Amino acid sequence: MASGSRAQGRDARRNGRIPTVPAEDPASIPAVSDDRLWRWHQGCCRLPKMKTSAKIAAGIGALTMLALLRKDSSRRRLPMFKSVVPLTPTVQSPEEQARTLVRGYQEEVGELPTVPLAELMLAQHWLETARGKKCFGWNWGNLSAGASWTGSVWRPNWFQVDSTSSAREKRLHQLMLEHKVPSAFRAYPDAVTGVRDYVALLHRDRFQPILDAGKAGDVEAFARAVNETGYCPDCAIGPTTKTLASLRDEIRAQGLFTDWAPGETVSGEAPPAPSHVAALRIENRILRGEVRHLKRLLEGK
Repeated sequence: MASGSRAQGRDARRNGRIPTVPAEDPASIPAVSDDRLWRWHQGCCRLPKMKTSAKIAAGIGALTMLALLRKDSSRRRLPMFKSVVPLTPTVQSPEEQARTLVRGYQEEVGELPTVPLAELMLAQHWLETARGKKCFGWNWGNLSAGASWTGSVWRPNWFQVDSTSSAREKRLHQLMLEHKVPSAFRAYPDAVTGVRDYVALLHRDRFQPILDAGKAGDVEAFARAVNETGYCPDCAIGPTTKTLASLRDEIRAQGLFTDWAPGETVSGEAPPAPSHVAALRIENRILRGEVRHLKRLLEGK
């Protein structure tokens, strides 16, 4: 508090008047601790030249006012993060995206995804990120960051607005202040880490219907689950179903998951696996062989 403000406060106390609190934007008012509220209450109750009832009324009034300000500022406060990275696109080719999805899924779950699930997961990724061209911070699932997130984040373009911002950005900024749209999104050190977090999220009980529909290859059920589980509540079921079906057709046309799935056969013959899947199988065989060799060494055989 400036010296002039302190002097005005002392004059007001000598005259038996309660200092007024200037009006401020609630969003700019910091949170008020319980200890600070108590100190205000004690200070008001010690005002001289006032009857006891007046002191009590002043204390209650100050407590009520600060509690309201605290509630409002708490409601509007946005989560803070230790590491905020620049808004930088992290783009991969379709083949790289398919390879990353298969590898990240296997590392997180311990098994390879089926073809129908892989196709719809990649289609959802394309839907969220404009075919991967607007994937930022290796955030495959476009996952938002809440107050409990301890990793790095990137801020969307509506986080700060000015006179040059578009009407959409200004609208989203206002919704962000009302906690209706995210203020930050998760950022990862590499693509596989981003896929693993995306896969881990889908394996929570809440999002199990998404996985079930994906494994069944049911596009409409997948779109419905994406909407109804809250993964993307703004994704209308009808349009999302059509978009996902179209994107899946593109994925199939490019042969990113060429008629392959664990245990599947076509006309009695095992279907050919994509190169990235074959590479993963070779890596697994080598790893299993090394583990067996180490076990034999430990057992003295």
